[in-house]
Amino acid sequence: MKNILIALALITLAACSTKPVVEPLTSQAPDSKGLNVVSGTPFDNFYVREDASLEDYDALMFAPLELDELEINDRRLDIRDRDWTLTEKEKTRIIEDFAERAQRATESAGQFRVAEQPGPGVLLVSFEFVEFSPSASKDDGVNRGVRDDVFTRGIGGLKLNAKITDAQTGLLIAYLDDNREVGERIDLERNDRVNNTRYLRLEITSWINKLQDTLVGLK
Repeated sequence: MKNILIALALITLAACSTKPVVEPLTSQAPDSKGLNVVSGTPFDNFYVREDASLEDYDALMFAPLELDELEINDRRLDIRDRDWTLTEKEKTRIIEDFAERAQRATESAGQFRVAEQPGPGVLLVSFEFVEFSPSASKDDGVNRGVRDDVFTRGIGGLKLNAKITDAQTGLLIAYLDDNREVGERIDLERNDRVNNTRYLRLEITSWINKLQDTLVGLK
């Protein structure tokens, strides 16, 4: 029994310490020509320039979150709930939340400094939310009655991508895309504006931390 426990512990340790590996394959991902596939990352797909010297970068600069092309996929919703859109005010709040969480996560991790302008050793990180598939009607008093309670196991699926470029030259260094169930839980929870905002913020922090860990692992 003791040997079994030791073996399990070693397996768990190995899984936790997995480093990203650059594969000898050129990717076919959008906007990532000339980049190589990286395996062992927490993203669906991650690519990096083979000749990139990530040791030369010690700072991250975040572009404003891109939401202009965000598509709302209503396949999970009842027909009566499919009038689901984001207002300009809501988009602005999400962009501001993203900027705040990205800066806070980077400062807390201490793996990169936060840069406010291009310079030597700075990577420009440009995230784009591509598609959101809400799990329930929108909590705005229009699509859902004021007193209607809705419970789900997450706020919905979110697809995104990110370009990581040299902030001075614009050279594409890395590219990623990912698809996650935001706020996914085993138990049902109230689907409302408060919880939805909280879970999105947590997911943003998670994405930024995973990106930093991946970049550090490639150094």
